[in-house]
Amino acid sequence: MDGAPPADHADEPSTTPHAAREQHGQDAPPGFVPRMRPEDVAAVEAVLGYEFSDKSLVEQADSAQGDRRRLAGEEEEEESSNREEEEDELIGTDQSGPSTRGLGFLVRALGARPSPAERLLPALWSGTVEVLTQALTHGSFYYPYRPGETYERLEYLGDGVLTCLMSREVFRTYRTLPPGPLTRLRAANVDKEKLSRVAVVRGLHRFLRHKAPQLDGQIDVFIEEMCKYPVHSNGLLDPPKVLSDIVESLIGAIYFDSNFNQEEVWRVFRNLADPLISLETLGKHPVSELFEFCQKTRRGVKIVKDEWDKNLKVEVLIDGELVGSATYAQKKEIAQNRAAKAALDKLKETLRQPRTESALVEVSQPLDELYLSETANFH
Repeated sequence: MDGAPPADHADEPSTTPHAAREQHGQDAPPGFVPRMRPEDVAAVEAVLGYEFSDKSLVEQADSAQGDRRRLAGEEEEEESSNREEEEDELIGTDQSGPSTRGLGFLVRALGARPSPAERLLPALWSGTVEVLTQALTHGSFYYPYRPGETYERLEYLGDGVLTCLMSREVFRTYRTLPPGPLTRLRAANVDKEKLSRVAVVRGLHRFLRHKAPQLDGQIDVFIEEMCKYPVHSNGLLDPPKVLSDIVESLIGAIYFDSNFNQEEVWRVFRNLADPLISLETLGKHPVSELFEFCQKTRRGVKIVKDEWDKNLKVEVLIDGELVGSATYAQKKEIAQNRAAKAALDKLKETLRQPRTESALVEVSQPLDELYLSETANFH
């Protein structure tokens, strides 16, 4: 029949886009999304310098202890019934989840970290931390089903506490600095690029749980490009948002797990983000710097971005002459920043050429002595 599929595709399993769309509207079946491996939990905790408290159990303590004895080659008799009853009372038998007393007993019995022998039997020490697992789970990890618990709520929490703590830090450190530069310092230390740098420098991206097909390649590109800018690109790079998201979600997880202890959160973040961007290392946004530079040298500047939707290009005109341009498909803002940087570099190079004495006087003030605060209302 004319409308029938080719014979060689007739018996394919139900993995067509239509079937995937149907599944995408359903919740994932129990067990579809695995917990984090114990070794990954330990590795993330080591990077963070923080040990989460809500370790989860996967086996009853009596079974786990028996497996440990067999693994070590130890043959021991069954303990007395009284001892078993005592352990059952400590551990609890509610299958909906271990009691707090039981959890503490097993963590003490097995230790906070698995021994080499225990690593051979993952059931002995799950090491899974529910809040940590959630903090590193992207919505795509549930594909082809509807996303379940992801890092988004913890990201929201972490974003809020980081903004608060960084505001406190810059306010205490720079006691006479006005609000404009304080805002720039705070933003530079918690913006998408800074937090993305933290994620890749500390290796946290390796523990991200996702199924986004292009994400790993995008992360690799960012890692390669960020090497060109040791501290911050000031708007020239476009890191995958998921990198900054997981730093914020991990901070949110620590904030929640530590019973909302801000000092503990700051201790962890201060170590992760070291070195923080200071007033001395704070760079200028290329668009702001371009306008300030042109204001100092009495030049007219116009950024033409109306055609970006058609050709993905942004152009910079100085006194009506095309001086810089850039093309970037993903975001107009990044194209604008790169075009401004290209124009600024060309202007600086031009001014290094031999010029009349009056022209040299106009730009005699070094760029690093230009205004600290943003120039208001650029159009």
